[in-house]
Amino acid sequence: MKKDYVIKILFIESSLEEAEQIISLLRNTGIAVRPARATNIEQLQTAVNELEPDVVMFDPAVTGITLPEAVKVLDAYGRDYSLLGLVNTFDNQVIADLFVHGARGVASRNQPKQLIAVLQREFESLQTRRHVRRLETSLRESERRCDALLDSSTDAIAYVHEGMHVRANQAYLETFGYDSFDDLLGLPVLDMIDATNADEFKALLRGHARQEK
Repeated sequence: MKKDYVIKILFIESSLEEAEQIISLLRNTGIAVRPARATNIEQLQTAVNELEPDVVMFDPAVTGITLPEAVKVLDAYGRDYSLLGLVNTFDNQVIADLFVHGARGVASRNQPKQLIAVLQREFESLQTRRHVRRLETSLRESERRCDALLDSSTDAIAYVHEGMHVRANQAYLETFGYDSFDDLLGLPVLDMIDATNADEFKALLRGHARQEK
């Protein structure tokens, strides 16, 4: 994990001292941390708004708030995060309940290396999810611009992938007498070529696939 990241961690934890021990452990390992702590719903709502946490570490022993209540508050603020259970011992039922209610991993206070490994893994996973969403947004914007460019062109233009129509502008539809792109969707471009020219057109496509002009 890159060391220039600051991980914003929200502890839903009864013991301030135990939360501070984990913070010290992470900082001593070279992980920059910006922490906050909550023990009830009001504190959680305030911390979520002020910290905008990357990672939430939930202690199932906390009495002021249940995990489903915490998840409801966290999900309402609309930003992706990683939820980790924070336990003293690996009790099967406790761990099962944590996963059922949304935890992505479970970290043990008594196993510092395991705690750090789980935290790093989940933070990296979070960063990947956020990066993918940014790329998806960028892709949608590129597609929107591409469609706008196609639609504004008076030349007949179509995108063909593996012999099938993927996109076509209005000029293309009008040139070949189609009312809408739905009529072209899934139509092999070869179906629009006269049989006497089919072999010539296939040769052109093969050449194009080999990056020939």
